[in-house]
Amino acid sequence: MKLGSSVRIRLTLWNVGVLALVLGGFGSALCLSIQVQQQDSLERDLEARARLAMHPAEVQVSPARSARVADSALVERPAMPRSMKIAELDYRRPLTFDLRGRSQQFRDDRPWDPAAYWIASRGRRWVSSVRADDQRLLVLSAPIRRKGTLVGVVQVAQPLGERERLVESQFRTLLVLVPLALLVAGVGGLFLTNNALRPVDQMTQAAVDIGAGDLSRRLEVRGQDELARLALTFNSMIARLEGTFRGLENAYYRLEGAYEEQQRFTGDASHELRTPLTRIKGMTSLALSGPGCFDEYRDAVIVADQAADVMSRIVQDLLLLARSDAGQLTPSLAPVSIGALLRRATDQPLATTGPRIVLQAPVPDLMVAGDADHLARLLNNLVENAVRHTATGEIILAARQEAGRILITVTDTGEGIPAEHLPHVCDRFYRVDSARARGDGGTGLGLAICQSIVQAHGGSMSIDSTVGVGTAVQIMLPAACV
Repeated sequence: MKLGSSVRIRLTLWNVGVLALVLGGFGSALCLSIQVQQQDSLERDLEARARLAMHPAEVQVSPARSARVADSALVERPAMPRSMKIAELDYRRPLTFDLRGRSQQFRDDRPWDPAAYWIASRGRRWVSSVRADDQRLLVLSAPIRRKGTLVGVVQVAQPLGERERLVESQFRTLLVLVPLALLVAGVGGLFLTNNALRPVDQMTQAAVDIGAGDLSRRLEVRGQDELARLALTFNSMIARLEGTFRGLENAYYRLEGAYEEQQRFTGDASHELRTPLTRIKGMTSLALSGPGCFDEYRDAVIVADQAADVMSRIVQDLLLLARSDAGQLTPSLAPVSIGALLRRATDQPLATTGPRIVLQAPVPDLMVAGDADHLARLLNNLVENAVRHTATGEIILAARQEAGRILITVTDTGEGIPAEHLPHVCDRFYRVDSARARGDGGTGLGLAICQSIVQAHGGSMSIDSTVGVGTAVQIMLPAACV
């Protein structure tokens, strides 16, 4: 399908739709106007006949109309039995009744519309429509007054068959002419729209041929109409895009080089440091296990051993982050007990004056799809971070299931994190208090590692904190299918 085909169809449908509304509204208004005029004409005719029946000597009309009205209002015709069909009677003959409903002409006459007679007998003029012998009649019921006194009622009727046939004829004409007009308008509109949008197709094809690798090409400009201005605008946009793409390409190459350099530095530093740290750890552990060491030497070895532990952990953290950046952090997913993970995270020595850890293990136990070692490291980092920043109070570990996923929360009543630091707490080596010593404030990699582990498991992590109230870390992980 061509680019502009949908536009062609929409324009044609809009044109046909608007024309249909116009023709439908115009036709309906015309038919309604004709019907109203016919109704007014019939009512005026009925009014004249009613006046002639009530006051024959007072009605002044032209000779031709006088002959026609007088002929229609004759009351001297012989009476017909009421058993005859109504269609055989003269509908144009006025019927007059007294206030008791008795006919003033023929004994067997009955009102065309008894309800309208009752209204007219109360002094009101009334026009109604009734059905008699399978056809509708327009009936005028008017009170008869003599010297201001109500003495009777006159009813005159007019068959509406001719009017109904005219309305049906108008309706059939509209049903034939309107669809035909819409068909002609649709075909003509589609033809004109195709001719008008043909230059747009040519411009579209030229734009498709201009690829991202060849932005030097331009559209051909013809004439000075709206499409020519569109082509000029498009060419100007391509020129700006060409300059922007060149700038982005250069920036991308620079960023790619910096990223590769950073990755190489992190990986090389981790691998270079791991070998000597392994030797240091082996020597200090051997010295500590042997007899006859001097106290000073032993203290130095202990300090070196502790430093080696810290450095080894930093190296392991850097290696984990490097694998995460390279997309190589692929945990082995298996069903893992949430209760076991929470209990394992609380199995660490705490100071007697430190916070109290409260475990709210889910009952029944929940299973999460993940790597047990990675998830244990995740929770250990969160608990250690909470203990580090909570002097007194408590740390609550809880879990529950929400919409097929497992929500793990670690909440503390510690010092809290200022709002301006929250967006950066997961950045590597970022510390809220830059003056804090590493032994007190950690390495600045714990939350970054937690975020990498959560993302590797297809989950999400969010942190809410209020200064002086505490911090809540929420971990959302996929539930295991059991």
